[in-house]
Amino acid sequence: MEGILIEATGWIGTIIVLIAYGLIATKKLTGTSKIYHFLNLLGAGLILIYVFIYGAYAQVLLNAAWAMIAIYGIYKAVKKRQ
Repeated sequence: MEGILIEATGWIGTIIVLIAYGLIATKKLTGTSKIYHFLNLLGAGLILIYVFIYGAYAQVLLNAAWAMIAIYGIYKAVKKRQ
């Protein structure tokens, strides 16, 4: 059962990142949107858990950086509204 949850975490994270990219590509969101950055943060966080458990450390670095960029994007979007 644990293996299924880990796999689901990876798949859900991947789908969320792809949805975020699709929303940008179809101009439903902008690159400065809080929702876009939140989706990237959530997706990267889930993928980060998945790849860390499986020891795919190159992907850990990639998704940790992706999450940090999303956090910065959220910060900038919130700051812009103030």
